[in-house]
Amino acid sequence: MFQLTVPLQVINQDQAPLHQHRRLAILRRALNDDSLPLRARVAAVLVLLYAQPATCIVHLTVDDILDDGATAAVRPGDPPSPLPGPVADLMRAYIQSRRHLPYASSRSSQWLFPGRRPGQPMNPVSLQVHLREIGVPSQSGRTSAIRQLVLQAPAPVIAKASATTTRPPLDWSPKPEELGPDTPQATTHGDPRTDLTEEYAKPQHASPPVSTPGSG
Repeated sequence: MFQLTVPLQVINQDQAPLHQHRRLAILRRALNDDSLPLRARVAAVLVLLYAQPATCIVHLTVDDILDDGATAAVRPGDPPSPLPGPVADLMRAYIQSRRHLPYASSRSSQWLFPGRRPGQPMNPVSLQVHLREIGVPSQSGRTSAIRQLVLQAPAPVIAKASATTTRPPLDWSPKPEELGPDTPQATTHGDPRTDLTEEYAKPQHASPPVSTPGSG
């Protein structure tokens, strides 16, 4: 008689989506905490609000930030996605800060996130390290952002905007217990990221503690 042994499947916790309250707490911190590096804050917003993977973020150029002084947008795909006021201000501050980068090649680079090698963008693994250093789990944060966007826009639109070209392996449909009172309601008009960011960038919203690496 044969005995079948099924190997234990190890689940990577970084692939499980964040609870929406947790994602919003980290997003608030990225928007409001001036003690964090600007580069990491901008990357965190692109992950947590626009569901962009690190591999796409590092290939954005300064020309992908459309800013006429009054309104701004980011162009990870077509059409561009609007940058709400707090995010636009953060992006403008980051672009200005590039003048002070330690490498001359980086200061003149067209890459939004220039690498140390002349003419090359930052390595996506390096960007993920910067995100982890400020407490942002890039994979689970992006998954959580996609789950929220699915509530508010057709799936093909989300797939295009989030650079998702294949069917996701995880079930990203929102679970009832995750839809708390702070979760924005689904809408069929406007850009949900605008309302979400304007709301959670306000200092009066109490932010739950956000753990950082080493804090357990």
